[in-house]
Amino acid sequence: MNTAERLILINQMIHHAHLLAADDHVMVRVSGERIAVILADLLYEIDTGLDEVFSLLPVQRRDCI
Repeated sequence: MNTAERLILINQMIHHAHLLAADDHVMVRVSGERIAVILADLLYEIDTGLDEVFSLLPVQRRDCI
């Protein structure tokens, strides 16, 4: 697998993590958020052309207690 293929795969996984982070089930949502953070960190380390990483992170929703 070359570098371009890796970057495409990681971006696809980040997209899927965003879908999980938007779920109504709290455990699925938090897992998606955590997966997206790990993948964004990885992408930031290996993609030298990436300017900023914060746009890769999903919006965090919190339930009121």
